[in-house]
Amino acid sequence: MSRDAVLIESVEATALALGVELRVVSEREAVHEQWPSAVLRLVGPDLVGRVQPFGPQPATFVIGFDQQALLRASTELSAPVILLPEGNRRLAELLTDDGPGPGAGVVVALAAASGGLGVSTLGVALAARAAESGRRAVVVDLGRGGGVDLLFGAERLPGATWDDLYATSGEVGDLSRHLVTVDGVQVLARGRREGHEPDRTAVEAVLRSLVRSHDVVVVDAGDGARLPWAGRQAQPLLVVGADVYSVAAARGRSDLVPSGVVVRRGRGREIPAGEVARALGWPLVGVIRDDPRVPRLASVGISVGSRGARRLARDTKRLLERVVEFKAGRDA
Repeated sequence: MSRDAVLIESVEATALALGVELRVVSEREAVHEQWPSAVLRLVGPDLVGRVQPFGPQPATFVIGFDQQALLRASTELSAPVILLPEGNRRLAELLTDDGPGPGAGVVVALAAASGGLGVSTLGVALAARAAESGRRAVVVDLGRGGGVDLLFGAERLPGATWDDLYATSGEVGDLSRHLVTVDGVQVLARGRREGHEPDRTAVEAVLRSLVRSHDVVVVDAGDGARLPWAGRQAQPLLVVGADVYSVAAARGRSDLVPSGVVVRRGRGREIPAGEVARALGWPLVGVIRDDPRVPRLASVGISVGSRGARRLARDTKRLLERVVEFKAGRDA
């Protein structure tokens, strides 16, 4: 609500990038008609006097570029302030309500306690199960070595990678039409160019967009160094081998605070999953067994998340159910 053309253009540009529809009003009749039923009210300092008779209202913010004018308007209206351009992120959150609430997608961030645990394979299979259940799913490759696209057999398919998005900042529109899609799963893979490593700002901006457009976002965080970049909305899961070495390595990861552990079992990894979880003091979320079909599928360019890897498919289906239950419980 404003007559300030520069302010209106700035707010509309953010809304357009996010795919959010706005209604701009300034005339008295339109204000009286729209104000009571609006789910979000953004008021420029120039029109605060026009809405003051309504009294304090929830979801009302004074927005603009002049800090002193905003403070005066905030006092008159008893409403919080959004100072632009510094407040663009807050504006985007309000326009999309994309915090870690009930409307947000499920974000699962996977990290390995030690090497050789198949975190990338697990991420691909988990996203495949989400797609099979009718959910919009995407895998984001943040591992040091990359290679998620290889596990999909998608390394030659055209689509955006971190080569294209490594310098992203601010608010990003819907990326889904730009990403590679394999078997219903979208893929944001590491690029092949030197010097195109995404920083935390780029990762956070891209993930905010993906959470809005997808139901399940699986982040392959590799060794876990970038696990915090997945944000507060993520469920960080530590993948731990059911062997003494991997459990010891997990105990030494004081930098990680996962919401649970996923135990990898197989030859040489035979400690009971419950004992692994108790030793670490974190909840057991799932158990993933070795599947001999996985390397065969990868060798012929078939996604390791396909139903051809039946054992892995069963295990990741159960894991997905647990992850979705956790999100529902947190939202309740």
